[in-house]
Amino acid sequence: MADSYEEIVRAWFRKVDSWPRRLVSVTGTDDGETLQIHVDQDRLSAEDRSAGVWVGRESDREALQRLLPYERVEFLAADAVSGERS
Repeated sequence: MADSYEEIVRAWFRKVDSWPRRLVSVTGTDDGETLQIHVDQDRLSAEDRSAGVWVGRESDREALQRLLPYERVEFLAADAVSGERS
């Protein structure tokens, strides 16, 4: 159960991401059509970075679009300390 779209995304991360704490924040854009998911890429291991591991593959966006009423789902790199995009 979730009471907000952010809670749905957080629950999704707990199930599919090996380091779910990488999720920094979830925000909707002013136009209400895009959900932005800010992810801390710095927590990836060196092996994952060199292999090109990145949360936000097309299949990730498609899965979340089926769960949420947004036209677009964007995954953005975030600075974990400030919660801002980098």
